Amino acid sequence: AWEPLIHGSCLALGLVAMGSGDVLVKDQNGHDQSLVDLLMGVVDTDDAVTGESAALALGMACLNGGLEYSNIIGRMLAVVSQTKHEKIIRALALGVAMIMYGQEEEAEGVINSLCAEKDSLLRYGGMYTIGLAYAGTANNEAIRRLLRVAVSDVNDDVRRAAVTNLGFVLLNSPERLPELVELLSESYNPHVRYGSAMALGIGCSGMDSATDALKILDALREDKVDFVRQGAMLSTAILLMQKNPQHDDKAKAFRAKLQETFEDSKHSSTMTRMGAILAMGLVDACGRNANIQLVTRSGIVRPQAVAGMALWLQYWYWYPMMHMISLAFSPTALVGLNSDLNIPTGFRVECDAPLAQFDYPEPTTEKKASKQVRVKTAVLSMTAKQQARDKAKGKDDGSMEVDEESSDKKEGNGKNISDEELEKKREEMLSNPLRVTREQMSKIVYMEDQRYQPIANDEQHKSGVVILLD
Repeated sequence: AWEPLIHGSCLALGLVAMGSGDVLVKDQNGHDQSLVDLLMGVVDTDDAVTGESAALALGMACLNGGLEYSNIIGRMLAVVSQTKHEKIIRALALGVAMIMYGQEEEAEGVINSLCAEKDSLLRYGGMYTIGLAYAGTANNEAIRRLLRVAVSDVNDDVRRAAVTNLGFVLLNSPERLPELVELLSESYNPHVRYGSAMALGIGCSGMDSATDALKILDALREDKVDFVRQGAMLSTAILLMQKNPQHDDKAKAFRAKLQETFEDSKHSSTMTRMGAILAMGLVDACGRNANIQLVTRSGIVRPQAVAGMALWLQYWYWYPMMHMISLAFSPTALVGLNSDLNIPTGFRVECDAPLAQFDYPEPTTEKKASKQVRVKTAVLSMTAKQQARDKAKGKDDGSMEVDEESSDKKEGNGKNISDEELEKKREEMLSNPLRVTREQMSKIVYMEDQRYQPIANDEQHKSGVVILLD
C-alpha cells in the first residue's frame, strides 16, 4: 500500500481508539483482529515513516493503561533493539510514555529503565514518561529528576524534553513555574531555553493572567537563536488566546510583533517567520471560540488533551504533528439546556463588566498603499519663457499630468453606532447559547427574574453545558 496512506491510517486508528485499549477491529477480509496486533505488524515491517505512526498510535490507543498493558510495553521495547530507525525508536519511547500516563509511582520501574539507557532516544522517552506519569501532581521528586537531567545530560534533545515536561508536572501549580524556569531560560544552551519557553506555554495555559510567564517569554522572543524565538512566539500565543487587543496592551503589542516578523522576509529567518505564522493561527484558533484547556474547572487533568500537547511538541521532528494540538482545545461557550435537552432562547445572563472587553478582536485589514500627491513646484521666469518657446515649437516639456488628490481626504471606517444597535448586540452576546471566555466566567451573573434557572449556580458552572430548571 502507499506509504503516506498507511501513515495516516495508523494515526487515525490511534485517534479514534484513544484510551480504548486493545479493541477489536475488522481486517480487509472482515474478520476481527486485535488493534495492537495490527499496529505492531506495521511496526515490525521496519519502515521508518509507517513504523513511527504505528508506534504513536499504540500509545494513543493504550493511553493511561499503565502496567495493565505491561506485555504491550515489553513488545514495544523489544522492537527497539531490532531496529536502527531513529523515528521508530523515538515514537516507541513516546508511546510507552502515553501508556504510563497518570500512573505516578507505578511508572517508576519503566522510568528507571528508560532513563538508564545509553540510547538518548530512549532517555528522551523517559523524560516524557516522567512528565505524563506525574502530570498535574507537582511531585517534588519528579521535578528534581527533570531539573537534574536538564543541566547534566549530554544530549540536547533529552535536556530540552526534561525542561519542557516541567510544564506537564506543574499543570495544577502554574504559579510555581516561572520562578522555577527563570534561571533555565537564561541558560547558555539554546535547547534548554526553548524548553523553558514551551514549559511556560504548557504549564501556564490555564491561567487568566500569566504576567510572570509573559515577562520571561518577552525576553525569549528576542533571543539570538531562531528556534528559541519560534518556541517563545508559540507559547506566548497560547497564553494570549482570546485576549482582546483593544483592551489588553500585551495582546496588542504581540499581534503587532507577529505581523512585523511575518512581513520582514529580509531580516527574519525562515524558522522565526514560521513561528510567527503558526502563532498567528494559535492566537485566533477555532475562530477565537476555543481555548487550550489541559485541566478542567474542577482541577482534573484531561488525559487526551495532555497527550495531544505531548504529540504536538513532536513537530520538532515532523511538522504535521502540529495538528495534534487540536486535542487540547476546548470550546468557550455557555449552553443552557432544559429537561428535553433543547436550547431555550428565553434564557439570558448578565455580565458585570463591559462586553467590549471580551468581544472579538477587529479583523486584520490589508494595508493599502497611499497615493503619492505631487507637490506643485515653483517655476522661475526664465524657465517659464523657455517652456513657452518649446511649446510654440511643438516640443514636449516632459512633465506628467498628475491627478491632484488631497491626502487629508480619507473615508472614515468607524461609524457611529446607535443605542439601539448597541442594545441589540448586547442582547445577542448574552442570550442562550453564548460565547464566554475564560476571563469572562467570573463576571457572568444568572438573572433570578426569568423562567429558566440553572440547577447549579456556582463559579464552576458559568461555562460549558448548564442544565436549566423550568
